[in-house]
Amino acid sequence: MTHRTIFQTVNLADVHAVTMTAKRWFNRGDGNTYHSVYVSVLVPVERANELVANVYNRPLEDGTVWIDLAQDTFQYGYERCFDQTALALFDAACTYPVPDCGTLSRFCREHEITISENVHDVKRKKDL
Repeated sequence: MTHRTIFQTVNLADVHAVTMTAKRWFNRGDGNTYHSVYVSVLVPVERANELVANVYNRPLEDGTVWIDLAQDTFQYGYERCFDQTALALFDAACTYPVPDCGTLSRFCREHEITISENVHDVKRKKDL
C-alpha cells in the first residue's frame, strides 16, 4: 500500500521556495519512529493557473503563490529521515530528475532555493 501522493508536477526552474511540514510519531510498542511529510512550493501565479493547482493563499507581491506539491502519510524513519522522504517526493514531482543530495534541505541550499520546515512530534499514530 502506497502512502505517497503527488498533487502536481513542476519544472524546477519555476520553484522559488519550498516548505516541508513533517510530523513524527514514536511507537513505544516496537520502539520505532514513523513520520509523515508534506511539501509545498512557491511558483509563479501563471504556472499555478496552468496546473489548475490547489492554491492556498493570495498571490504575493512578486506574482508567486504557494501550491501543494506532494505528501507521504506514513514512513518509517527516525530523527530527520523526513527530510530524505521529502527529497524523494520532490524528485517525483519535478519534470526532470533531481540530483540525490541526501535531503531536500541540502538540495535547496546547494541550489539556492529558500526552504522552510515545520516539524512536529505527535503522540498518536492517527495524528500523522
